Amino acid sequence: GERRAGGEPLHYKGTRFHRIIKDFCIQGGQTFENEEGSGGESIYGKTFEDENLRVKFKKPGMLAMANGGPDQNGSQFFITTCQAEHLNNHCVGFGEVLEGMEVVRALEDFGDEDGDAEKLAVVADCGEVALEGQLVSDGFDDAPLMREEEADPELTDKWVHKVVAGKDRRQSIVGSIEGEVI
Repeated sequence: GERRAGGEPLHYKGTRFHRIIKDFCIQGGQTFENEEGSGGESIYGKTFEDENLRVKFKKPGMLAMANGGPDQNGSQFFITTCQAEHLNNHCVGFGEVLEGMEVVRALEDFGDEDGDAEKLAVVADCGEVALEGQLVSDGFDDAPLMREEEADPELTDKWVHKVVAGKDRRQSIVGSIEGEVI
C-alpha cells in the first residue's frame, strides 16, 4: 500500500468508526490522531481535491469521502444508512455496500444522540481490490499500486468499486457486534 511522507504505511486497519448518526451514516477512517484528537492523511497528503461528484446518494449503503468543504477530502470516509440526496454534488462517492448492510445497521446502534460512538468499532482488516472485484492483497504492506488502472480513461465510468464481504465473515462480525465483542 501507500505510505505517509515519513514512511509509515497508510491503511484503515485498526481505525475506528468515531461518528455514528442513526438514520444517516457511520463515519471512520482517521488514519492517525494527534494530541488534539484530530488528524488523518490520505495517499495524496492531508487533503485532496474533489475527484468526481457524479455518484448520487439515492439509497443506503453508499460509500463516500468525508470532507471539510469543497476540495477538502482527507482520509475519513462514511457509509450512508439512508437516502441522502442532499449530499449529491457535495461528497465524492466511491463505492456501495452490496452485501453485509446488516453489519452497518448493527454499528448504527453504537452512536449516541450527538453522533459520538458509545462503543468501540474498528476496521479489523483491509486490503486493495482490483477494478474487477478480485482481491489484490489482504494486507496493506505488500499491496501493489493501482495507478495505471486508475488513469485509464475507459474506466472513468466504472470507478465505483463494489466490494462484497463473504457471508460467513459477515455473520461472525454481526455475531460479535450482538455479543459486544468488538
